[in-house]
This record gives sequence, structure tokens and C-alpha cells, in this order.
Amino acid sequence: MAMIPSGSQRNFDVFISYSIVDAEWAGRLKSALTQRGLTAWLDRDEIRPGDLVVTNLECGLSESAAVLIVVSPESMQSRWVEEEYNRAMAQGSHREFRIIPCLLRQAELPGFLAGRQWVDFRDEAKFADAFEKLLFGLCGRTSDPSERTGLPTSLPRCLVPPPYPVPDLVGREQTLALVRQTLSQRERNRLFGLYGLPGIGKTALALAIAYDPDIRQLFDNGVIWVDLGRKPDLLALLGTIGARLGINPSDLSALTTVRSRRQRLREALTARPALVIIDDAWRLDDAVAFKIGNEQSAHLVTTRHLHIALDFAESQSRVEAVHELGQKESIELLTRYVPQLVRDLAAKSEALAVAVGRLPLALIIIGSYLRRETFAGQQSRLRKALDRLADAEGMLHVQGVAADGIGQGETDAIPKSLWEVIGLSYDVLDPVAQRLLRSLSVFPAKPNSFSESAAYAVSQTDAEAINTLVDCGLLEWSMVDPSDADQDRYTVHQTIDSYARARQGDEPEQALLYERMVRFYVELVTNHDDLHRGYRSLEVERDNICAALRGAHAKGLASVFLSGMRAFFWYLESLGLYPAAEELLHRAEIFALEVGDKEMLASILNGRARIARKQGKYAEAEASARSGLDSSRDDLVACKLLGNLAGVIANLGRYREASAYLDRALADAVKRDDADQLSTLLRQQGAVAINLGEFDRAEDCFKQGLKTAEASRLDRQHGRICAFLGELHVLRGKYALAEEVLKQGLAKAVASGNREVECICRHELGTLEGKRGRDRAAERLLRESLKIARSIGHQERTSYVLAELTSLKIEAGALESAATCMAEARQIAEAIGHPRRLGYLMVLAARLAAAHGRHEEAEEVAGSALDLARAIEHWWNTGAALLALGDAQLGRQRSSEALATFEALLTRARAAAVPELAAAALFGTARVKVAVGDTNGALSAAAESLALYTAIGHRGARRLDRWLADGGIALLPG
Repeated sequence: MAMIPSGSQRNFDVFISYSIVDAEWAGRLKSALTQRGLTAWLDRDEIRPGDLVVTNLECGLSESAAVLIVVSPESMQSRWVEEEYNRAMAQGSHREFRIIPCLLRQAELPGFLAGRQWVDFRDEAKFADAFEKLLFGLCGRTSDPSERTGLPTSLPRCLVPPPYPVPDLVGREQTLALVRQTLSQRERNRLFGLYGLPGIGKTALALAIAYDPDIRQLFDNGVIWVDLGRKPDLLALLGTIGARLGINPSDLSALTTVRSRRQRLREALTARPALVIIDDAWRLDDAVAFKIGNEQSAHLVTTRHLHIALDFAESQSRVEAVHELGQKESIELLTRYVPQLVRDLAAKSEALAVAVGRLPLALIIIGSYLRRETFAGQQSRLRKALDRLADAEGMLHVQGVAADGIGQGETDAIPKSLWEVIGLSYDVLDPVAQRLLRSLSVFPAKPNSFSESAAYAVSQTDAEAINTLVDCGLLEWSMVDPSDADQDRYTVHQTIDSYARARQGDEPEQALLYERMVRFYVELVTNHDDLHRGYRSLEVERDNICAALRGAHAKGLASVFLSGMRAFFWYLESLGLYPAAEELLHRAEIFALEVGDKEMLASILNGRARIARKQGKYAEAEASARSGLDSSRDDLVACKLLGNLAGVIANLGRYREASAYLDRALADAVKRDDADQLSTLLRQQGAVAINLGEFDRAEDCFKQGLKTAEASRLDRQHGRICAFLGELHVLRGKYALAEEVLKQGLAKAVASGNREVECICRHELGTLEGKRGRDRAAERLLRESLKIARSIGHQERTSYVLAELTSLKIEAGALESAATCMAEARQIAEAIGHPRRLGYLMVLAARLAAAHGRHEEAEEVAGSALDLARAIEHWWNTGAALLALGDAQLGRQRSSEALATFEALLTRARAAAVPELAAAALFGTARVKVAVGDTNGALSAAAESLALYTAIGHRGARRLDRWLADGGIALLPG
């Protein structure tokens, strides 16, 4: 291909201007141009150590016929790219000069380039087409087809791409070779662990492996990158991988546990080897969750903790420490940022490398600082910058310093050199950027992120200050805000965050930061479109909201803290953040007492009662609710407290008393026309009615509550009522209707992020599948529900789900597993003092004893369960206890007593229209009739039982069929 037409001959056809973030892409672009016979000026290939950077840039521009401006989100914030553009424009005024913008990633053409025709490289898959358009812009024609062989069509392909580009590595050859060797071996389950200090370069090494051509070829480009961090969202990360593997989104959404999603990914990767790179693991369990490859796959973890690397790799020989760089490598890394440093000031550069502890992150920060100071090529300015660094030479390069804000009572050892280097970069910032960095320390550190708008609101600064911090390496871009595609999110490295905390101003300044932070998030939640439909889109702000409240409390901002708690309580509860809510409510109570705000105190006590009840702390919950009633003079607050008190009392088995409280509260809610509270109370009254066996009343309450919730678009209430209505339909044998309602409730819960309602819906769906005899589906759903219940600390629900698993295992004959589940369920029920759960577990214990042939023990335990169920008037437990008692009596060949028990159960079941228990009672009666030789009675009872079971689709139909097939009737005497 011919050179670019030009008015005069030039040494280079094109000059490539780019940000360091796009260095790898720019290098590949130059290679593609070279293959077409064009010459390209690229700084890293043309500027030698000791050269004056600016002088060489001037020469490169003057000797090039065209300039390619690589336009990316990062390059448009780069002062170097801006300077190169300005110099190109200056030269363009004196000669013919072509400037072509090349767009990357999500970049948009800035205003100063808007008048120029650009080339779109944003779609990696269309690189070749874009390249041909670029050639047309440079040369007036495209390349011949024969010239296009070997053209890079896109970035390196990966299943789940790592961050890009790959950083330049210095002094890591041996470590890279060792990792490559291990991963390239033909053994099964290849594992490797890298560990070291923060900032030591573990991620850079992992990226080099991820983009290594030989490694990618070995695994057929099946590279999966997982970025964990301190508090990863494992489900979301597994979901992302699943989506990239082509798993149906609806299938993924149905898998709500780490274990189930991990298993699904393993199945998807069964026939394909993959390299899974797990970066920045803080917990072993988090890393293990991503061991998803088959036996031909490999897994690499990076972590700051040796024990995680050892346990993950399962062998000391497959673990490697990443140490600080050597003296030579440190100077080489510095030289990449300030090339003239080694030749002209060798002694000072060596001393500097020692002073900063030879940590790559420290060297990069200090290199960026020196490059910025010497932008104009002034040797005197470089010397002065180095003189300012001389005070750091006496530092202990690995001495740790105490730092507040590292996290939850844990203090990491921050290399003092790194601490000092951050300070040096901070000192040269303008006052606005300094204030921004100090302000950002109120947000939790990496991997937590915060939005641009939050940063502006807290710091009272603007985008220019953010860009300054990003350019200096003190602030990292994290992602596009999932709740607002028009703004970005950022994160602050832990060590930089710790430094910024230490540089915060006096108490009034710190208090003001937290006040702004709380007010920002209160406004966000209050004005959020989905406030009453859930908080799913606000999950990304969870840590920020909790940090804002804790900071406001620590600074004594009573009114700010209390207003924040008022706005955030439902958010914390809906996500199942019970410990956080409990902690913050306790602090709010102290504030409310201090300021003497009785209505606020009553509201706080109501919240404490709710959270305590969900954690099984019934005595504490009842005390809080009653204390709140004593304090409140507000009808709405009193109404909520009455409903809450009723919920506590119902959990204690005092259903009649609970119903009376709910009647009072409902009357108040109707007067106030409060849809939210009315739907809540109707749901509670329906739940109490179920326990009392008043099923028609329960259904009326649920339907009224559902109508109220739908009319007011209260998705939070809608999903919860669906869960309880579905439970009632299961009880009454309306399985198809139950499934429809429960799935509707589950969809509402998942969409709104209400973990508790999701837990209940999955539980009831699992119960339904168990009654249908679909044991695998039932166990999957119950295990998912159990996972959620445990994760949010819902003790009552945890015990309940374990009890349902016990019942399922007994039905399946897995008696050992049943006993394990029952023991854990009983331990929780006893700890929280829940009579209904204890009574049902006694029924299960009787069934388990009978399954082992211990009928006398079964009869005794079932009798005790019946006494307890009758004492608290719990309808279902009474029926279940009668069934277990009848079975035990029959097992002891006490036919007349068993018959009387089954007849009593049948009478109750028919009166309440509960077909499952009626069918069970009839089956028991048939077995008694067999025992006493009553053929006609046995046939009649068995036939009626079979008809009931079959009509509702209950698994009992198959059990009765087997009994008949095994000779149940044929065994009759004569």
C-alpha cells in the first residue's frame, strides 16, 4: 500500500495520540497499519530513556502526515491527549494536516472534534470494517483483499472478559513463567494461588495470564474473569457468567442460591475447558464458589491472604508469593513514566525507588506525579520535584502504620512508603481536588462504589475535580451506574481511602460531610419511583446508606440520623438486613430519648419490635411494642404498634388475643384510609385465621388485602399477601391456583428485592411440589428458601423450612437426613420459644419414630404434640398430631383407638374442607378396617381416599396405589 499523499515527504504516515489506558489497543492498531505498509509514530517505540518527551512529541507531530486521536472515555480526560491535539492543531495551521478521531468503547465525540469525520471502533467485532474505513481516510482507498490476512478483528476473545488493557509488567518474568507452566500442564483440576500485599501487582499478573495468547489458545479462549473484592455479590457474579455462557435468563433467575448457580455453570462447562481467574479473594468460600470448570479446566486465585491461596490451590507447590520489585525493576518502572530520570538523575531515581518500598502501586503513583511535574520538559522542575521527595528516603519501606477506616475492626498493614506516596500526590492537588478526596473517604472503600451525583452532593465539587483525581490515580472508575446510565460510578482503593480519612478536617467538617451524605440518600430513597414497589435498583447503594447513618450517629447528628432512619427502615428490612437495622435502631432510640421525641421513639420501638420478631427474639419484640404503645399518641404509629404486637403474640401461640389486637388496629387503619397499613393488617388477620382453622375468613382477609395493595400499587405488600394466600390454597388442595399465586408473589419479591417474601414464596412452592410428589423440585426450592432465611437471619423461617425438609425426607425414606434437619429445626425453635414450630416438630418426631418401628415412642410424642396444639388452638398442628397419633396406635395394633382418632381427624378435615387431611384420615381408616377384617369398610374408605388424593394431585394417591398393589385389601382374613 502506498504512503499517505502529502504536500511534502514525511518520516511517518500517522501519529497516534492515546491515553495510557488504551496503550495495548494503540499498539495493535500500529501493527495493523504496519502490515498495510504504513509507518506510525507511537511514543513508547520512539522516545528513548533520557529523551525530552515534549521535544520528541513535537518532532513526531511535525514528521507525520496525519494524526489519529484515540477517543475513549479515559483519553478525553487525559491532559497528554489534549496537549497533543492542541499542538497538532497549531501545526495544522501552517501545513496540510489530517486529524482523524477513532472512537473506542462507550466514548462519544467531544465538542472540539465534532466537525471531523470519525471512525467507529466501538464494536470490537467490526474492527476489520472500521480499519478499512480508516485506511480510506488516510490513503483515499481501502486495502486489497490479499493484504488483509492476519488483521486483528477484535480484542482477544474471552468468555467473561477481564479489565482492559493489560498493564505493563516489570520484573515478573519468573512468576509468570511458573503460573504458565502450572496452567499448561495436562493434569486434572489445575489450581494456582497468588498472594501478596495490596498494590503489589497481583491483578496485573492475573491480567497478563488472562490475555496471554498461548494460554488463551490452550483453553480455546475460554477465559472467565471474576472480580471479587471484600464483599462480593456472588449470585450476581455467577449470573453474569451464566449469561455469557448462554444460559437462559429465566433459568438463571430461578436459581437463587450460590450452590445451585454454581452447579448450573459447571454443567454448562462440562464439555469445554476453561481458565477461571478469581481476582482479589477475601474469603475462601467466595473463591471456592467459582470453581466451576471441568477436570480439564484451570483455576487461578489472587488474594492478600496466604491461607486462602493455600487452601484454594490445595498444595503449597501451587502457591506463589508476589514480592516487591527489585531495585533494577523499580527504576525501570519509574523510567516508563519519566524516561529522562535514569540517565540524568540516576542516583536520585535509585534512592527514590528504595524510599517508596518498591511496591508497583507506589511506583506508579510516584511516576504519575513526576510525569505531571515534568510535562513541559523542564529539567529544573524535575529536580525540584525529586527534592520534594527526598524527605521520604528515611522511611521504613515495609513498616505498617495504623489507619482508621480499613474496615470492621480490622486494620491492614499499609506500607509506609505507599502512605507517603499518596500524600505526595495529594499535596500537589488543587484545594478543590483535595477537598473532594477527603470527602470521598466517607464512602466505604473498594470494592464498594458510589455515583457521580453522590460524590458531588457530599463534596460540593464538580466533574473537573473527579477527573483530576482519576488522572492522578487516586480515584478509579468503577462502572456505569446501573440505576442511571448517564452517570458513572467510582471507587477508592483501601489504602488511599485510609489516607484520605486521616486527612479529613476538624469535627465540624466531618459532621457536615455525613450530613450531606445522609440527606442525599434520603432524597434518593424518598423520591425513588419504586419506593413502594421495592428497592432492587438501590441495592448498589446499600453499604453507602449504612455508612451514612453510622457516620451521622458517630458525629452526633441526631435530627439527621433520625430522618435517615425514618426513610431507610423499610429499605433495610426488605433486604433482610436485620443486624444492620437492629444496630441502627438501637442508636436511633438513644437519640430519640435524648431529644425527648416521644412519637419518634414510638416509631423506633415499632421498628425494633419488627426486627426482633423476625430474628425470633419474641420477649424483646413484645416489650418494645408495648413500650412503644405507652409512648405513642399518634394514631398511625399506635396502629402499627398494635399490628406488630399482634404478630409477636401470634408467634407465641396466643391467636385469639392476637386477633383482638388486629381488630382494633384494623378499625384505626380504616378510619385513616391508610392503604399500606390496612393491607398489612388484613394479611396478618388472615394468617391468624389460618392458624385458628377459620379458612373462609382467612381467604376473605387476603383477597381484601390484595385488592387494597393492587389499588395503591404496593408491590411490597402485594407479594407478601400472595405468599400467604398461596399457603392457604395449598392447605385447601387448590394446587394449580396456589402455584399461580405463589409464582406471582415470587416475581414481585424478586423484582422489588424483598428477600423475606422471596424466601416465603420459595418455601411454599417447595411445600407444594412435595405434596405433588416432585421431591427433587421440592428440595431445590426449600434449599433456596433456607439459604435466604439463613442469610437474612430470619430464625422462625429457618426453623420452618428445616421442618418442611424433614417432612420431605421422611416421605422419601431418607430418615438419617430427616433426623439431621429436624435436630437443627428443633434447636432454633427451642431457642426462640416458638410453640407452633415446636408442636409441629413433635409431630415430625412421632412420624420419624414410627418410620423406625418405635410405635410406642411415636404414640407418646404424638399425644404430647396434640395436647400442645389444642392448648394454642392451632388447627393444622392439631390435625397433623391426630394423624401421627392414629398411625402410632395402628402400629401398636390398638385398632379401636386408632379408628376413633382417624374418625376425629376426618370430622375436622371435612368441616374445614381440607382434602389432604380428609384423605389421610380415610386411608388410616382403611388400614384399621383391614386389621379388623372389615373388607367392605376398607374398600369404601380406600376408594374415597384415593378419589380425594387424585382430585387434588397429592402424592398420597401413589402411596395408596402401592398399598393396594402390595395386597393391602387382599390381606383381609378369609
